[in-house]
Amino acid sequence: MRATNHLIYSAIASNYSSNLTYRQAVRLVKLEDIEKILIFIAQNVPGLENVNKGPASLRM
Repeated sequence: MRATNHLIYSAIASNYSSNLTYRQAVRLVKLEDIEKILIFIAQNVPGLENVNKGPASLRM
């Protein structure tokens, strides 16, 4: 979960208009949105198609 939170933090903080702390960024995300965010990251970050680790729903 910690690695997931760091991914969420980096995605949210890089797309937010003001500076956010780790805690602020993670609090902006609802639990039901985490899977959607991880799927978005998996689909939009180059080079992830060769990664076979993580939840089966994210494997490509």
